[in-house]
Amino acid sequence: MNSKSDFRNLPSVDKVISDVRMVDLREQYSHETIVDVTRRYLEGLRTSLSKGKSCPSFTDITEEIVSQVVSLGTIGPR
Repeated sequence: MNSKSDFRNLPSVDKVISDVRMVDLREQYSHETIVDVTRRYLEGLRTSLSKGKSCPSFTDITEEIVSQVVSLGTIGPR
């Protein structure tokens, strides 16, 4: 089982959405959408960590969140 430090390695929502990789997303998607996807993804990671999986890197986390947001497509004006 993973130690508590693995959970501490998870970034905060604020840290993720402030990352430079999120800049383009903020131009196309609402803040609420980006935050919602980020929260859901981090919650999924917490579940994975509790089952013994390792914590991905910050880069992997942000790239996956970007991918998930983009997969939603553009849904009208912000």
